[in-house]
Amino acid sequence: MKKIGIHGFTAVKALYTDGILARENFEFFGCNDASFDLHDIVQFGALDFLTDFSSVINRCDYIILGDENQSPYEFARQAMRKGKPIILLHPFLLNYEEAKNLSKLSEEAGIEIFCFHTYNLLPVFITGKKQLDNKIVLFRFEHFVPVLSGSNLKPVMEGILSQNLALIQDVSKATIRKISISHQKIISKVADSVSIHFEFDTGLTGDLWLNRMAIEPCRKMTLLQKNRLVEIDFVHSVVKTIDKEKSRSNPPHALFQEFAEQPVTKLLIGQPALTGPTPLVQFFDSIFPSSKNLPVKTPLIHDTLAALKLARHIVDKINRSM
Repeated sequence: MKKIGIHGFTAVKALYTDGILARENFEFFGCNDASFDLHDIVQFGALDFLTDFSSVINRCDYIILGDENQSPYEFARQAMRKGKPIILLHPFLLNYEEAKNLSKLSEEAGIEIFCFHTYNLLPVFITGKKQLDNKIVLFRFEHFVPVLSGSNLKPVMEGILSQNLALIQDVSKATIRKISISHQKIISKVADSVSIHFEFDTGLTGDLWLNRMAIEPCRKMTLLQKNRLVEIDFVHSVVKTIDKEKSRSNPPHALFQEFAEQPVTKLLIGQPALTGPTPLVQFFDSIFPSSKNLPVKTPLIHDTLAALKLARHIVDKINRSM
């Protein structure tokens, strides 16, 4: 029987909701810290609570870190020093230096770190990628996060940027050749919106627009191919595909505007249905395969590190241009 330690209320709640805590052949232990009250302890009855994180580490074979409000770095390092494999549910809460240190520690000690990249298992992303039948010639990624009235938050955080870069790399399958900051808006010495232009070695170009001043949340990826647009809306879990015959004489950068002006010949709007296991269940089964679920590829710390490294490079360019 495998013993799994869990740190973070968010992680415990997610594992409980998806039925993972009720699985046989596993024994789960939580850390009874300030984030849990008596109601929580009663609610998560399948979980044995220990007094502190050190006790959880000493008792368990694997450690799951899933506090969405703080970096898992110190907890991960503490567990890895005791030789325990780590499962990160929010890997992009790490900054680049933290991820690099954990990656080095993982290689030196031979300890695995598993990272939950949700997008790899989301039905909406899988559906969108299936619509891609030709080479992508242009992409546009929009990420708008509403800001509370009166707040003044810096929009370009490595975590948010890293998630989007990981998505872009996943569908482009190309190497970024050039990055430029093509637009930014400064309010109170803080970049409230920024547009990042990419050029790839395959000729692919694209823009990533981050904005913290939006009224409504938006996380949308639009991919232009020779004869179609594929739009993946991560907020509303909708994939739109617009097919249209195009003249070869049209330059790629004009096609977005042309699609908007001309009548649509084919429009497919679908709500991807989640008929099988949830992404978290699939992720758990990829680490601990069962006879009922086929294992999927689990991102390790190297994938997270690559995205964070690129994000850090872009953030540095943004800061220098301010």
